[in-house]
Amino acid sequence: MDLMKEYSELLQIHESMRKELEETREQLAKLLNGAQKSWEELTLKHQDTIGELGQAKHELELAKTQLAETKENLIAEKEKHMKRLTAESGLGQQDASQAAELEFAEDLVKLRRESMREMERMAWVWAREKERWTRERAHLQQALALARDEWQLEKRQERKEWERERHEWLNRVAMLSGSRGDDEDEEDDDNGDGSGGDDDDDDDDDDPASGAAGAAEGLFRSFSSF
Repeated sequence: MDLMKEYSELLQIHESMRKELEETREQLAKLLNGAQKSWEELTLKHQDTIGELGQAKHELELAKTQLAETKENLIAEKEKHMKRLTAESGLGQQDASQAAELEFAEDLVKLRRESMREMERMAWVWAREKERWTRERAHLQQALALARDEWQLEKRQERKEWERERHEWLNRVAMLSGSRGDDEDEEDDDNGDGSGGDDDDDDDDDDPASGAAGAAEGLFRSFSSF
């Protein structure tokens, strides 16, 4: 009875350890899933940022094209303006050309300043988004690495604890089985019956202690996959 009671207590302890391991696994799985979702969200944000920057780049190219067209239009307007000034005021060809070139140069300077400001703004937006994405990516990679290390460490510790408990349980079962066998040998000596030895051998085959030891061994093997 003592052996069966001991075996029942060992089963309860092992079941408690198994439940704690399952809870730990669920917590680690939730942590890994959360990190994975954050990583996917960050990737989507990065893709959106790349799309916005691509759109801005396209708009900048359009602005450059418009600037070139405006430049051509200004050249045409300059020629018309020169002819008009020459016809209306009777100024010399050189004075009219200088006045038109001055006006044209001022317009070009304004357009160049606007284009440079737009390019600087886009470069600043690009650098800011790239820095933010790099920082968030490094943070998520660190979180994933920590979660993976914690899970592996927990797994190794649980494995060591199982092995230790396994050896302790088997040793205790073996000790209990041995002490019970000694008691039966003493009873056989007191009886002095020669046929009693064969009966004892038959009893040893049905010994609950040896059956409990085998059951304990099988139990540990069944949970060794965790």
